[in-house]
Amino acid sequence: MKRCIFSLWLAIVLPFSLLAKGKLAEYLPANAWVTMEIDDLETLFQDLEKGPFGELWNSPGMKKGREYLEKEFAKKTKDQSAKEFFERMTEWSEKFTGQVAFGFGGVENLLEKDENDKPGVPELILLAETEITPKELEEFIRWMEEEVEENADQDGLLVEKEQVADEDVFFLSPSQQSEDKERRVGVFVMDGVFGIGGGRSTIENLVKTLADDPAGGLAENPDYLDVFDEIGSGDVRFFLNFRRLGKVLDFVRLSDDTQVPENPFGVTTKGILDALGFEGLDCLGLQMDFDEEGMEIGTALFMGKREGLLKLLRLPEGEATLAPFVPSGVTTATVARYDF
Repeated sequence: MKRCIFSLWLAIVLPFSLLAKGKLAEYLPANAWVTMEIDDLETLFQDLEKGPFGELWNSPGMKKGREYLEKEFAKKTKDQSAKEFFERMTEWSEKFTGQVAFGFGGVENLLEKDENDKPGVPELILLAETEITPKELEEFIRWMEEEVEENADQDGLLVEKEQVADEDVFFLSPSQQSEDKERRVGVFVMDGVFGIGGGRSTIENLVKTLADDPAGGLAENPDYLDVFDEIGSGDVRFFLNFRRLGKVLDFVRLSDDTQVPENPFGVTTKGILDALGFEGLDCLGLQMDFDEEGMEIGTALFMGKREGLLKLLRLPEGEATLAPFVPSGVTTATVARYDF
């Protein structure tokens, strides 16, 4: 009886524990400038293989091209380390089968310079569900460290293994940058999630968030929720957050390095930016949905106000139907209607 109760408990609890991480987008920062997501990498490749893209990829011409490139790579790559690295990457690529999420933010950090006149470090994050274990990751990094030391002419590879939220994280950088701790690439595997990115503080905060419950994150960004509620989520999603460009545009307006030279037409950097009206943009969302039939794309551009050139982007009511001269068997056709 106890065994039956225990089995029932596993059947109920285990699926929820496996899904505890939810969507990886929850762990991307809400203020990310650009993001990309894939819901299921294995399913995506299966749909691509069965659809028109698979037919193109497996066509005789493409097959010959791939074989030619593989042979040329084998001829030109005489370095045994490079060959082994390529083989390891090929083997690892088969161990990523679930979600993938990428985020790029901290654009404003590039505008700030330190005492050595170096720009700040942007925030880069790549997360992917994987079958790679922490032990396999450490073995690969130690191998890479040895190979770089043996083959590098000057700089070696600095590897630091640290504990963050009771998880092993490897921070990598060229040896010459040993004093600049923020300019590190962080790599880790925890709870079936592979992560890589930089700078150092970004990865430390990411690991702490993964070890706990996400607070906020991209998945709770109102613009993100609204744009994909409008166009659907698809299999692959891209999100561009224009609201984060405010500081960058202000910097371009005021910086001496970005000013248009004095000219008889009175054109200035500020005038160009004001005419473009980019500050009226909120976000851009794009989703791609694949199946055996082909691919469907949906996109939406959200604007808070129409200024400058954005006034031209005013769509008329009604659908844009295909023109009668478009053949029925074409690979792709696009029709748009704009009211200028």
